[in-house]
Amino acid sequence: MDEQTLCASAQTTQNTSSPSTGGWWADLRCLAILALLVVAVRAWQITHTEVASRDSISYIRIAWHLEHDSWREVMPQSPQHPGYPLAVFAMSLPVRHFIPNDLPWAWQLSAQLTSAVASLLLLVPMFYLGRELFDRRVAFWACVLFQCLPTSGKVMGDGLSDTLFLLFACAGLWLACVALRRGSWIVFALTGLAGGLAYLTRPEGALIVGVTGLVLLGAQMSRRWRRSWSSILVHGGALSLAALAVMLPYMFLIGGVTVKNTPNIMMHSERKDADWEGRLRPQPAKKGEWQSRGTTPGSPLLAIWWTPSDMQHLKPSSRYLWALKALCVELGKGFFFVAWMPALFGLWWFRDRFFRMPGAWVVLLVCLGLVALLYRVAEKMGYLSDRHLLVIILCGCYWAVAGTIVLGEKLALGAARLRPALAGRRWMGGHAWSMGLLLLLTMAPLPRTLQSLHAERAGFRPVGQWLAEHAKPGDFIEDPYCWTYYWAGRVFVEGKTGLPTTDPTCFYVVLEESKNEHAHLVSLRRALIHVLRQKGSTVVHEQAVQRGREKVKILVWQVPGAYGWTPLPALVGQN
Repeated sequence: MDEQTLCASAQTTQNTSSPSTGGWWADLRCLAILALLVVAVRAWQITHTEVASRDSISYIRIAWHLEHDSWREVMPQSPQHPGYPLAVFAMSLPVRHFIPNDLPWAWQLSAQLTSAVASLLLLVPMFYLGRELFDRRVAFWACVLFQCLPTSGKVMGDGLSDTLFLLFACAGLWLACVALRRGSWIVFALTGLAGGLAYLTRPEGALIVGVTGLVLLGAQMSRRWRRSWSSILVHGGALSLAALAVMLPYMFLIGGVTVKNTPNIMMHSERKDADWEGRLRPQPAKKGEWQSRGTTPGSPLLAIWWTPSDMQHLKPSSRYLWALKALCVELGKGFFFVAWMPALFGLWWFRDRFFRMPGAWVVLLVCLGLVALLYRVAEKMGYLSDRHLLVIILCGCYWAVAGTIVLGEKLALGAARLRPALAGRRWMGGHAWSMGLLLLLTMAPLPRTLQSLHAERAGFRPVGQWLAEHAKPGDFIEDPYCWTYYWAGRVFVEGKTGLPTTDPTCFYVVLEESKNEHAHLVSLRRALIHVLRQKGSTVVHEQAVQRGREKVKILVWQVPGAYGWTPLPALVGQN
């Protein structure tokens, strides 16, 4: 391949038209290969899970109460939107048929399978969104990259709502691009429907509908994209009505925009029923009957955050700088510290996309809107998780792949200039260099993605199973980590009354002895040990586990019933 051919190849990549041409069979082959990858990765993750994410217990709790209580009571009081819990409940029906005698395992598997199925379905809108923005090649490798990045890949095998949200959000972005290109009111209605379903999973899903409407109006400023005002009214009406048909019933039910504490606090209107999970922990039961007793989930363990006391003493300027730093750090982690560089290069190199297709503006503005919201969350709440950036990472994968392809062609061009004698070799072509860089970009993070989920929490499951066998129904289980409480089966008896038993004879407290100095738990652990010793408590069970090179002990303390026990307040949670 000579230098002129390489230059032509690079120019062709720069001017790739959208959407790409090609037959359905080529798309199906790509999707089939992607499906095999996703099934293999999800199967590995589900079979190599120590415990599900601590937030998954909250979703399982909501799903359980949606099955056994009135939806009109559960939905307004629950701390999460109902989309994912409803999906987990639906998945649990066949799973519990095959696993009828182990509720903790059946519900954790249901939550993980829900995310796994959503990650498989996500391939369709993500692939075709890539075809809208670039071509089949970019679409295929962007899907591979997103599945292999640790931040996104691990979440999609866990019991979290993010994967289902990504499915609806990505579908909304793809349909918005198609609707703006074709000008079809039916596709606009489907865009509103997808955005509404994304909102039912997480509140930021409404942003997709709002941005699509904004771009529809803004396109009137371009002579190339301008349409009649009658068509604008029809398209905007179809978009809005479809979205509102999904969103309004839930808004009326909860009496507001969202049930999540973080956006409500940011709007200066914290919900009065915000401690719904905490209120499931009862007051002392009457003699002859009991209610479940235990600790509820708190904040996630993996995130960047300041403690509330730290935030109170920070100067406003320091809070702003910390929020900016947290956002940049989490973005870097989300892109595996490297992929953000070709993403920025691709964003600049293919800047013509924003002059050729209005749908590209929907993708860009949704990402910028999320960046602004997450910066505000970090500054206001002192908390930011890489899970919150998944939509931005998903969209960035397209430009990262496109930029990597261009870089490969440029490197091939440079190598041909340095060694003209090798220019005719096949492995010196731009395609080969791009393929090598793409394989390196996608395969390098895969070993970390395939690590056992939450292996650093080994030991909590067997301790919970021990408590399920040895603790009496009325005994109190204080578990600041939440996993032993869950695996003891206490989530599935919360709020039940009238079950005959004696008054609690003792109180169990679960503590971990390790080098993990998580700021929320280290001070809590020290305070608990001091109180336990004062009450004459004893260690009745010890679970020793090996976590990498560290030996960890999980201790179960028993407090005599005569001393009583004051439940700890629920840890502050950010979602």
